[in-house]
Amino acid sequence: MTAMFILLAVLVVIAVIFISGRRVVADTPAQTPYYRTVTVKKGDSLWSIAEEYAPAGDNRSLSAYVEDLRSINRLRRDAPLQIGQALLVVYYAGAEK
Repeated sequence: MTAMFILLAVLVVIAVIFISGRRVVADTPAQTPYYRTVTVKKGDSLWSIAEEYAPAGDNRSLSAYVEDLRSINRLRRDAPLQIGQALLVVYYAGAEK
């Protein structure tokens, strides 16, 4: 009788872990980064590009994404963007960009 109770308890624990583990995976958005090249247009700035491509719901600030753009593209702070310049931007799976 005790062995049956222990076996049942173990099976319940395994089932709870399995079910809760699947729910976490299903509720977690994909975080796969993708890269794309965009061409700078008249009036563009790193900030306007960041507003367009920064991940929705990201807890980081927009300024952190701007710094990512600077780093990815090896841009100096004092170097202005040029019309026609190609920039590499990062976005994440599920983002409609």
